[in-house]
Amino acid sequence: MENMELNELLAPIVEKCGAKMYCAHFEKEEGTLFLRIEIDGKVDLDLCEKISNHVSEYLDSHDIIKEEAYLLDVCSIGIERPIKTKEDYQLAINNYIHVDLFNAVDKLKSLEGYLLAVNDLGIVVEVLIKTKKKNITIEYENIKACRHAIKF
Repeated sequence: MENMELNELLAPIVEKCGAKMYCAHFEKEEGTLFLRIEIDGKVDLDLCEKISNHVSEYLDSHDIIKEEAYLLDVCSIGIERPIKTKEDYQLAINNYIHVDLFNAVDKLKSLEGYLLAVNDLGIVVEVLIKTKKKNITIEYENIKACRHAIKF
């Protein structure tokens, strides 16, 4: 089953339980296949268990997944969650982020700073270079990966 189908199928179940589904996908770790459901919101063990029970019941009763044996893993996307869509970028404005670049900007291949703005072409990040703050504009095509970051 394709990941997009999984997301469409499982998102309503996750939302009924009170969370937002970030993604559902199969992932192999050390020879074991996992169906990993990553959720966002106020996540705790009780919520993960509730979602796991509802999803298991649904999948078992509908016999949808024809993959080999797998383990179901419901987890939080975490504090350093990826930023992938324009909506994700909009929600991350004023947050501290980490960006990896395909091509260096101002001699930087990666940077961390506060996301100040988002537009159709890219993002603006305020970074600290030595002791000076600088706003750097990055086009979406130049972003290899972006995620929330923790500032120490």
